[in-house]
Amino acid sequence: MKLSRKGFMNTLRFLCLAVVIIVGCLAVIGSSDDGTTTSAAETEEVGAFDYVVTEYVDGDGKITRMNSTKYDDEGTSLGSRDEFYDDEGNLIREEGDDDGDGQNDWSYEYVYDDAGNMTAAEYDEISEGTKRKAHFFYDDKGNLIRREADNDYDGSTFAADEIYSYEYALFGDEWKMTKEMLDEDDDGDIDYTNVFFYDENDNLERLEYGFGEEAVEVYTATYFTYTGIDGDWYTRTSKTDLNFDANIDFSYLYDYDDQGNKSSMKSYIGDCDDDGVMISATYYVYDDTGNLIEEWYDENGDGNDDEVMYTSYYDDGRLWRQEYDRDLNDEIDLTYTWTYEQVEVE
Repeated sequence: MKLSRKGFMNTLRFLCLAVVIIVGCLAVIGSSDDGTTTSAAETEEVGAFDYVVTEYVDGDGKITRMNSTKYDDEGTSLGSRDEFYDDEGNLIREEGDDDGDGQNDWSYEYVYDDAGNMTAAEYDEISEGTKRKAHFFYDDKGNLIRREADNDYDGSTFAADEIYSYEYALFGDEWKMTKEMLDEDDDGDIDYTNVFFYDENDNLERLEYGFGEEAVEVYTATYFTYTGIDGDWYTRTSKTDLNFDANIDFSYLYDYDDQGNKSSMKSYIGDCDDDGVMISATYYVYDDTGNLIEEWYDENGDGNDDEVMYTSYYDDGRLWRQEYDRDLNDEIDLTYTWTYEQVEVE
């Protein structure tokens, strides 16, 4: 099981298990918005904004750099993000200007081995003057087995203050993580452990978080059920018992269409299959090609939609426009538009 960029970027700390259980809480030195998609629930912006995405390609057509810059309706830059790639297509550096002043506020750098596994990653919060760094180690099958993190990196001497280790088992022809352990002070003792359990279809069925190497004192557990569509399995419910007292504290319920596209996601306080109270819901609509074209948001779980986002695409499938009607009065309050260009470099 390789450490993916997605896993690396999306996980900040070991205790994030209730939210990112399925990716295994693998990585940990920061995250940032990729500037390509936006949820209505994540922004309070109003007006019209443009994203210009520029791909820089070499003579062989390989992308060496990608820039995404956000502009307001007067053409003023509000921020940008750059990604740089090596000859193998690996992302080796990211940097971002969050406020459009022309100065980078943060950067990531990545190093890979010959097999394409990420072996080191460094995050520099330039505007805050802080750095973090991590090293990753793999077995001969490409499974991540150890991660060392320096969360107060001085820029020259690496001194790990957290050690993560991972164990796997073979399910059919796929290696799956069975245990994730954290030594949070590098004293040689395991302080916390995630233990992964799988059902007869090799889907993650339960995750237990507890203290010590064997999670002998379980503190939190999350349970998963699945539904089958055309031979593939999709998460049906996710339920978390925060105190391991046999009571579900919060849960999620997912529905899908016949093609396996997620048609709704509902959040509950309590058990979604029992006496849980729905606190929010999102409903999804797709076009005939499977592109998501509408998202309807019920922000308080009262059964009434509160806002909607419409998404449009270019003929080649790339994102073109997102429009938000925040109070369902048939007037667009917020628009994001994407344009793309390509530049050949030597």
